[in-house]
Amino acid sequence: MDIDKIIYFVQFIPFIWFLLLDEEVSNKKSVFLKFIFISIAILIFGIFYEYNLAENNKSLIYYGSQMTLIFLLLYKIVQIPYYWIFKRKPEISTIPEKNIDIIPLLFVIAGTISLPFLIDIFIIQKLR
Repeated sequence: MDIDKIIYFVQFIPFIWFLLLDEEVSNKKSVFLKFIFISIAILIFGIFYEYNLAENNKSLIYYGSQMTLIFLLLYKIVQIPYYWIFKRKPEISTIPEKNIDIIPLLFVIAGTISLPFLIDIFIIQKLR
């Protein structure tokens, strides 16, 4: 198996771990901050790998390293207005019991998948 694919899957371990946590545990400030720091470390590794070790341009690791941090940020951003409106937090890491929770879930999933590419196209390439 290619080393890039192995690193790509290894960097998703914290992402999957966060999804498997109970909603109450994942919403604790200390746990969330730990995951933010882990995702920043993964992002730094992905950027370092892309610009120093990658053989091809725009590797899978580069985009994958951004996804955990983007997911966590979108997760918090979606929770704030959702809590103001419905007086509860959306169920994102589990299959939602209420149909209204599907909207923030789709927003977070779509943003997590598309934002790394959009950031690269509209910000990173403009800086070069």
